[in-house]
Amino acid sequence: MDKLLSGQPISAIMLGGSVEIGAELRAKDDAYFAHVSRWINETFPVKPGAGSHTFHNAARSATGSPFFASCLHDHVPDQNVDLVFLQFDVNDGQKAPYMNNGHRRSLEVIIRKMLQLPHRPAVVYLHWWSPTLNQGRRSFWNSTVQPETGLFAHYYGLPSVSLRDVWFHKWAVNQPGFRQRDIMCSVNHPNVLGHQYMADLVIALLQNYAAATTLFPPTEGDAAAVVAELPEPMLPSNWESATGACLHDESLHAAALPGMESTKGFAWVDDKTSYGAHRWGWASEHVGDFLELQVDTSIPESPAGADSWLSVAVLMSYQHMGAAQFECVRNCKCNTLQIDALWKLRMSIKEHWHVKVTASPECVVRLSNVAPERADGNRFKLEAFTVRPGDLYLGEGMYHFGSERYALVENGQSTSQARY
Repeated sequence: MDKLLSGQPISAIMLGGSVEIGAELRAKDDAYFAHVSRWINETFPVKPGAGSHTFHNAARSATGSPFFASCLHDHVPDQNVDLVFLQFDVNDGQKAPYMNNGHRRSLEVIIRKMLQLPHRPAVVYLHWWSPTLNQGRRSFWNSTVQPETGLFAHYYGLPSVSLRDVWFHKWAVNQPGFRQRDIMCSVNHPNVLGHQYMADLVIALLQNYAAATTLFPPTEGDAAAVVAELPEPMLPSNWESATGACLHDESLHAAALPGMESTKGFAWVDDKTSYGAHRWGWASEHVGDFLELQVDTSIPESPAGADSWLSVAVLMSYQHMGAAQFECVRNCKCNTLQIDALWKLRMSIKEHWHVKVTASPECVVRLSNVAPERADGNRFKLEAFTVRPGDLYLGEGMYHFGSERYALVENGQSTSQARY
């Protein structure tokens, strides 16, 4: 805030999901990050000759914190960023066990990494909420992960804003301007007014900090606190660590091995959404298809001979999806995974399946579309690979809504999806 008030340029970035990219809006300039960016430009002009503010929206549709925790270096082009906005309450979803699961652990890693960038940026956490976020059913005050993600804001002293906190009671009594039809395009995505409300919350927060900084200029103690070492992670042994390969988009495309003996049926496709978001990946439609890819599973910072975690990010959805077998076939070893991409949750999102793999710069893996044959389709889509040190505890992962629970990962080892 001191830089803004003194006419210096800042760099700001947004990490999140489809809400942050303005899904279903006719004009992306109506998204709340665009509103906030314009307000900063208009309210805090940069001194002549000092450059300009820069704003980067690195949000990705249907993507939660596990992907960003491993691929943060690909999505933060300016390591000297000054202001960071995070919003993962939607795509990280409700998980069990409480807190110590893969998504919460990944979110904490993102926060820790961002707080330690060279400029020690201000990190703001944004809590999104909608009345039907609870799988299309009526939401309640506690139908949100805010009590969990909000703990990180408290622990690390992050400013945060919550749409639920200002919207819920007005929505509950059907107050005009705050009804679902007034604010939402669909179950998950806000309309222009909804984005304006979220922007207003962020702008009000920044206004408060600007006023406080003007009235009470930063002291030497404040400056020292900014560069002080972070406390130990809130979750057990959840230290930020080096990461290895992160294959997505073009790097994932290039990883596929050529030749008929390596590929059958899988095609490189863009499931471009109705709101223009690109979702590239390798997709198969039929049982019997297969694809081989080469992945560097080594991490230079890891001890010699140490295994790595290879995370297989696949599209999970509630219709038309099939299953696949994942195995290491050359230059490396790993357990075979059976991945079922069909679940009953009314959402389509990238989820990660983890397997321990021996370190190799030329690990060749194979995905095979396998039975059972399903009447409405056997689609399977690979969207990313990420590599992390093998000594990490990645946590358990399970979506849960009411009495229905859908397991993805237990004790850091992938399992077939099951209903509990």
